[in-house]
Amino acid sequence: MARPPLILSFDIEISDVDLGYYESVGFRVAQHPSETDRRLIMRVIAWCLHASEGIQMAKGGLSNGEQPALHKEDPSGKMITWIDVGMPEGARLHRASKHADQVVVYSYGRTSPWLSKLRKERIHNAEMIKVFTVPQEALDTLAELLERRNQWSLLRQDDELLVTLTNQNVSFPVTALALVTS
Repeated sequence: MARPPLILSFDIEISDVDLGYYESVGFRVAQHPSETDRRLIMRVIAWCLHASEGIQMAKGGLSNGEQPALHKEDPSGKMITWIDVGMPEGARLHRASKHADQVVVYSYGRTSPWLSKLRKERIHNAEMIKVFTVPQEALDTLAELLERRNQWSLLRQDDELLVTLTNQNVSFPVTALALVTS
């Protein structure tokens, strides 16, 4: 029998200088049994970077492959923002850009081969899809410090993140990547 999802809690002081957003938030995240700590950390960071927009975690997590990791809907249920984490397939991004006004991807690891493959595919409104990457090493460091109850301070300034937790600071860039090249 598979283990049930692990529930982790986060209390985060968000100071987003780039957006002028400052808030203390508390929420719980379900980690699917097959989800890595690295991916979970990336989901939490992506949520923090879009917290001012009213972004929500997907219901069902990894068990619902049709849903994005994070999203925002208007009152009628139309998808406004679709945020994926990792390296989604071109077909998924094609579908996402047809369903949502804004599509954002937060990737990590070796993104060059993935981007090269995507650039050869036909993706609806590919030029409108925003792709960002963070160093995998930073996610690994944060994953090593992951606990069931987490208290963070997250500062974004000039697309550089500083995450402070348990007497340790982890600083890393959030780098924009071009999905479409001229």
